[in-house]
Amino acid sequence: MVTFEDPTRGHGASTVVDSGNYRFETPLIIGDYTITIQASPPPPSAMASQPPASAIAQTIPTKYQKVAGSGLKAKVTEGTNKFDFELKH
Repeated sequence: MVTFEDPTRGHGASTVVDSGNYRFETPLIIGDYTITIQASPPPPSAMASQPPASAIAQTIPTKYQKVAGSGLKAKVTEGTNKFDFELKH
């Protein structure tokens, strides 16, 4: 799951990451965001073929899972925006 949070305005949005890709259904408000990325458990239909959620969570370094330490930023502007985030272990 990727979350865009604007702490100065107290709003944000989250969406599910699927195969490394994400898309917000509703456009984000223009502004500066801090990004967090957390593992999403697989859907119930895929649970048997997926590793446990704890194993999935370990693939994302802890620092990217909290606003205070993620260091990931994005400036949403008018029009189409694309943000790719490299997670370093």
